[in-house]
Amino acid sequence: MSHDKIPSVDGPADQDGQLAKSQSPIAGAEDGRGNGQPAVAAIPKEKPPISPGPKFERPPPGAPSTVPAPALPPPPEGGGGGVVSRDIEKIKLMLRDYRTLMGENPVGTNAEIMKAITGANQKGAKLGPPEGMTLNNYGELVDPWGTPYFFHQLSGTQMEIRSAGQDRKMWTADDVVSK
Repeated sequence: MSHDKIPSVDGPADQDGQLAKSQSPIAGAEDGRGNGQPAVAAIPKEKPPISPGPKFERPPPGAPSTVPAPALPPPPEGGGGGVVSRDIEKIKLMLRDYRTLMGENPVGTNAEIMKAITGANQKGAKLGPPEGMTLNNYGELVDPWGTPYFFHQLSGTQMEIRSAGQDRKMWTADDVVSK
C-alpha cells in the first residue's frame, strides 16, 4: 500500500492575507472520486485585537451612588395633609381630563403615567403636571415632601392616588389616599 504525499495547499497570500486557490491537483482525482474542482484551502483573516476601552470599576462599599438623588423640598408647614389633599384633587382633575380625551385612565408606573399625560399619548395632548406640582428627575409626579405619588388603576374610570405622607414611607399610618 503506497501512501502518496498530498501536495500542500499552502500558496501565496493575497493583499488581505487570504491564501490563493491551490495549484494542487484536483481533489480525489487519483481514485476517480473527484468533482473536477481544485482543492481550496483558506485561513481566516486574523482579526485585529480589540481595545479594552474604558475600564469600569465598582465603587467601594459605602461609596455614594453616581445617580444623584433628587433634592427634597422642605416639608410643608402644619404637616402638609391639607396641601396633599388639595394636590390630590388637582391630580384627579388631570386624570379626569385625560380619561375624557382618551376614553380611559393612563396605565403604568408614575413615570409612565406622567409621560402619557405630558404628551406621549395617541393625540399628543399635554394635560399636566397640575399647576404648582413638579416632576422629579425620573419624570415622576411628587408630593410636597418629594416622594413620588403611587397610582393604582382600580378600573377604566377609577384611580387610587397615594402620597407617602410626612414620613416619606409608603403604606404607613400617615399616608394620604384617595380613590
